Amino acid sequence: MLLSAKEKKTLIGYNPISSRVITARFNATPFKLTVIHVYAPTSASPDGEIEIFYDSIEHALTQTPKKDIIIVTGDWNAKIGSDNTHWESVMGRYGYGDRNERGDRLL
Repeated sequence: MLLSAKEKKTLIGYNPISSRVITARFNATPFKLTVIHVYAPTSASPDGEIEIFYDSIEHALTQTPKKDIIIVTGDWNAKIGSDNTHWESVMGRYGYGDRNERGDRLL
């Protein structure tokens, strides 16, 4: 995770949850901000590795103070496609292609 000098001054701490998930907590106003950054296994990865990855995200979320603002970002190695039926609240209308299994899991 790269930070500017200004952002670095607001960094409270960081925690590498796994080789694929890291959290960083920042002093922001009016609430603290936690960024969870991820790098998901590819679709060729074994199912066990995918489970460990999502467990790591779950762990990161449970370790985040309840009052923090949470931003989750990263490379999900997933395709969510263009069909947002039943997912209007979490994705727009301008996706591309078809959804894959990892996209289903992400949504």
